[in-house]
Amino acid sequence: MGFLLRGNHPNASGPQRHSAQARYEPVSRFSWVIQPARVYGAGGTILAAASGSEPGSGAGGSPSGHVGPPVSPPPSPQNNYKGWKALSIILIVCGLLLSVTSILGGLIMTAAGCICLHYRAGLLAKQAGEQPKPPYKQKWQIAVAALFIVLAAGGMLTPDPIDKIQVEGLVPSQLSVPDAQSLSFSYSPADASTDSVTCVSSDSAVASVEVVSAENGTIRCLVTPVSAGSVTITCSAENTTSPALDMTVTDPAAEEAARLAAEQAAKEEAERQAAEEAAQAEAERQAAEQAAAAQAAAEQQAASRTVYITPTGSRYHDSAKCAGKNAIETTLEQAKLQGYTPCKNCAGG
Repeated sequence: MGFLLRGNHPNASGPQRHSAQARYEPVSRFSWVIQPARVYGAGGTILAAASGSEPGSGAGGSPSGHVGPPVSPPPSPQNNYKGWKALSIILIVCGLLLSVTSILGGLIMTAAGCICLHYRAGLLAKQAGEQPKPPYKQKWQIAVAALFIVLAAGGMLTPDPIDKIQVEGLVPSQLSVPDAQSLSFSYSPADASTDSVTCVSSDSAVASVEVVSAENGTIRCLVTPVSAGSVTITCSAENTTSPALDMTVTDPAAEEAARLAAEQAAKEEAERQAAEEAAQAEAERQAAEQAAAAQAAAEQQAASRTVYITPTGSRYHDSAKCAGKNAIETTLEQAKLQGYTPCKNCAGG
């Protein structure tokens, strides 16, 4: 593991030319000692040695006057260019991921990463004194190209998601039962997948909605009014939603039925009140007749009541004793017809 320094003696020439060698021999794994320089002639004969060393003797000499073969110097530290490697890997990975959504952007970034990696390979080959391999012979290059093709093809075959939905055309603010109304929404991109498109009604009891078609950037849905009230219609796909559409639903048939029912109820109420009034009038009439009949009966009974009169008197009496011994029995009606008035003592006159 030593190394040596060779050089020609300045005065040597021809076959007598000799060389000077300074030997560096390891003492341990990480330390070296420098042996004195020696000058060798042809055939390895020591001609001179530094620090008083004599040919064939002294420290560092050998009995034969010849030292071992020259030892190569230790290799210099290698540069692995790790920064270029890290940058290349980052560019390639990002380019492959980007190729799913943007083929051109992914191609540019992946190609930049491959160029950086080839540049690093060239530097390493130059450092080792070798010729770099062409790209088509690099296995990793073939793998990156195949993976790029697969991801780009998958991105092309997979439709992009819808990122925006807008209302298209005029939207009615009022609907009438049972007339259904068609609504249109536009979405972008036009070639996006429509598998997740849905239209929603805030109150299905007022109005229901269903998607009729979703293609070529247009979504068509059908709103069917069910009953009177207010409702909000929205169209959504994955993480995007259209502006809310507020509508008022009217039901003419229900309103007409309600009007007729109200009129019928009012008519029945009027008839009921009229019947109650007629019944009350009839009851009052009957009560009056009964009262008159009772009064007539009472009067009749009073007229046929027995009273007493006297031939010479002018009053009738309820008591014969009050009338006296000349009392004549008669009826109240006859007594009144004859001009008699009630007695103040017994008849309340």
